[in-house]
Amino acid sequence: MINRYAEAGMKMTEGYSLEQELAAIKEQVQPAMAHLKENDLVIQRENEELVQVEAQIAELQARCDPLALRPCGCGRHRAEVFGQANP
Repeated sequence: MINRYAEAGMKMTEGYSLEQELAAIKEQVQPAMAHLKENDLVIQRENEELVQVEAQIAELQARCDPLALRPCGCGRHRAEVFGQANP
């Protein structure tokens, strides 16, 4: 009977020390996790900016392509004159 109490006491002590270790690990990891969250926000903003830039590029390409296909007055298309190849 005393063995069971001693065993239960040991398990409680082990559980407590594991909880302390977990708390210490969480405390050590907290700055790195905060830094990762900051990086995620930066990446999210940069991705949003990239989407906007890609949309602007697509808009400019859509405006430029018809101009490249117009004759330049010399019997050739502007794309040939300026060395632009259209896919």
